[in-house]
Amino acid sequence: MAAALGLDSGIVWKTLVSRTDGKEVLLACLPGPAQLDLKALAAAAGAKRCELVAVREIQALTGYLRGGVSPLATKKPYRTVLHATLPSLPQVSISAGQRGLQILLSGADLVRAAAGALAEVIQR
Repeated sequence: MAAALGLDSGIVWKTLVSRTDGKEVLLACLPGPAQLDLKALAAAAGAKRCELVAVREIQALTGYLRGGVSPLATKKPYRTVLHATLPSLPQVSISAGQRGLQILLSGADLVRAAAGALAEVIQR
């Protein structure tokens, strides 16, 4: 997506859909090139474990197709965990709810709009 838009890959963020061992659906928002640390996500959510939901479930849960999931305006309100570096970024690009359609906003604005919690959720 970053190459198609001519943007630095560090500002293009993705939203992944997961489920805790207690069956709570969570959204995780992190830089596109990064890999989600499911143990860290579980810890941030106060759960023992988290796993990504099956691709076939994404649209029913969020209203979005895979590749177009946005941390904003999901079908139902889900708790969102945003990677801790987000507020310091002057500009990020997130999905606008459709593959290939992006929104540009500041990291701080995304934190406010998503009403998410901040945590270190990427693998190092």
